[in-house]
Amino acid sequence: MINAPLDLPIDPAARTGLADQGLAYRRVDATGDDFGGYHDALNRGFLYPESTAEQVEAAREGMLQRRLVGVFDGSSDRPVGTIVTWQTPLTVSPCRTLEMWAISGVTVAATHRRRGIAREMVTGEPPRTPASRSQG
Repeated sequence: MINAPLDLPIDPAARTGLADQGLAYRRVDATGDDFGGYHDALNRGFLYPESTAEQVEAAREGMLQRRLVGVFDGSSDRPVGTIVTWQTPLTVSPCRTLEMWAISGVTVAATHRRRGIAREMVTGEPPRTPASRSQG
């Protein structure tokens, strides 16, 4: 496995780039109270209806091993941008796999489009160790 847990810190360059616009870039805990708003933002981004409480709880279970990151504008628990990453093996030959980070769930609210939010999230995720940051 990649030696980088799901709780690595947020990329400082992405955090700064979004903070310059008054936006907060932070992790969301799938077991926390703000997961419902995060899940609703994912649904909004993919044009699904808002979830019921039961649907949120069912989705929570599937997100426990995923790194959930959101971009927040103000004090709302619903992010204006989302990205989901997780570690997974990639088969590169019949007997060889490499551990990698998968990226999914990239959304930006229409109210916040064309501000570079998706660019900051995609370049800031998946998380990199301090050593890998220096390698580009």
